[in-house]
Amino acid sequence: MKHKNLFPISVLIIFSFLICVNSLEGGRRKRRSKRLKKTQTVEIKLRPDSTTIKPPIPTKKDSIPKQKSMSDLTPIFFPVEKWPGETFILLEKIRMFQKFGYELYLTPHLSPSSTPINSRIELKSRRLRYELLKNSFIHISSVKQLSNGEYLVSATSDKLGVPVYGKTKEGIIEGLAHMTDKELAKKRWLNKSIYSRRRCIDLFDSTRHTFSNIKVPVTEALKVIDVRWGIVPLPPQLLWLVVERTDKTKGVIPVNVSFTNVIRTQDQYKFPWESALFEKNPKEIYSWDAYTWETINKHSIFIGMSPEQVRLSWGEPKKHENRRDEKGDSITIFIYEGKKLTFKNNALIATSH
Repeated sequence: MKHKNLFPISVLIIFSFLICVNSLEGGRRKRRSKRLKKTQTVEIKLRPDSTTIKPPIPTKKDSIPKQKSMSDLTPIFFPVEKWPGETFILLEKIRMFQKFGYELYLTPHLSPSSTPINSRIELKSRRLRYELLKNSFIHISSVKQLSNGEYLVSATSDKLGVPVYGKTKEGIIEGLAHMTDKELAKKRWLNKSIYSRRRCIDLFDSTRHTFSNIKVPVTEALKVIDVRWGIVPLPPQLLWLVVERTDKTKGVIPVNVSFTNVIRTQDQYKFPWESALFEKNPKEIYSWDAYTWETINKHSIFIGMSPEQVRLSWGEPKKHENRRDEKGDSITIFIYEGKKLTFKNNALIATSH
């Protein structure tokens, strides 16, 4: 008799358990639905030059661009300790910087040297004169690491025929470009189409030594018709890609093709040119709808945009931080000229000043 009574009691226990589980799950779904509705109704104030738009809700996560891994496309990087035996060119400078010369000296004591100044070659600061050395070459003979982590670089100038010396600052010496960079850039981009991540091409007035730019859509193909050494202000962009639009308008996109003698400031980019250009149409990289691309090309934003979409529209933020809230959700903060953008789980949810 006892065995016959166990079966219905067991069934009753299991049935009660399933009802409890279903009730808990239903409660979770309701709470999640309320949170989603609350997130979707957040209003956003755009920049003064933007128009208010109704925020669509993204349906897909951003896809991550895949870079080619072929060895012949890998950017060259010579760390300073491997510079001996390498050749560098001294790039032209913007006119306002020419009076400061190059950060090269005639003695390893650099500017504190007590030897008489050779006014034909040196400035009062002991730096070497710009007009004597522009577009000339130096051949690195040795490097010595200093106590502060920087390097004293010894080289020979082909123009002066004497030893010259320089000290790195943040791991670089301003105005030096590795000779292989130009050929590497030609091999990679010449006669090919690229796309401006900055959504503009630069124009340089060689008479006034001033820059201006033309806005272009991020999805517009630009043909690279020439590769030139850059003109260096700071931060340095060692190469200029001369590009042509379909209407024959020409301009340049300053870029780095290697990390040699370049300060690495954008950690999210694997390659040094990624902050300046796309190598294929972004529409083939990201599966975003037409409205999103239209918004990006108008330099606007809307609720639901991802961090990558905002970067393409507004550029790199001055500051950003990543953390998790008390519920474990991913929170990202972008700061643009005093405007704070908040992302939750990879979607823009609010903006504030």
